[in-house]
Amino acid sequence: PSAETAARVVRYVRIRPLDYVGAPVLRAEVLGKPIGFPLGMQSESITDDQISSNSKTPEGPPKCARLGSAAAWRPAMDSAHHTQPSLLIKLKSRALISGLTTTGGPADGDTPAGWVTAYTVEASHNGSDW
Repeated sequence: PSAETAARVVRYVRIRPLDYVGAPVLRAEVLGKPIGFPLGMQSESITDDQISSNSKTPEGPPKCARLGSAAAWRPAMDSAHHTQPSLLIKLKSRALISGLTTTGGPADGDTPAGWVTAYTVEASHNGSDW
């Protein structure tokens, strides 16, 4: 799916999966200006250290959240911690964000294939005020 958001100039993008089929598996690309222009997840101009998460599994670290990656980000679904998983993408500099494209991922080891069917997208200038 593609999420159209109100275009905003920001430095941080946070994705929070809300619902999924199979497993909460996610790969993404952040889109900018011109409208629909990829900002670097798939091309790796957004580096691995610019992608983080508050939840992950060994099979799906945050760096696997790149659109087109063979693997995918797989947050741990541990209800004991009551933490809503989120993926944080820090852009190299402030950019106009016009949308987001996401896809699911294949089965990996003991974890099933899946895709996120609903998510929220938050944006920030500083990584703390959303």
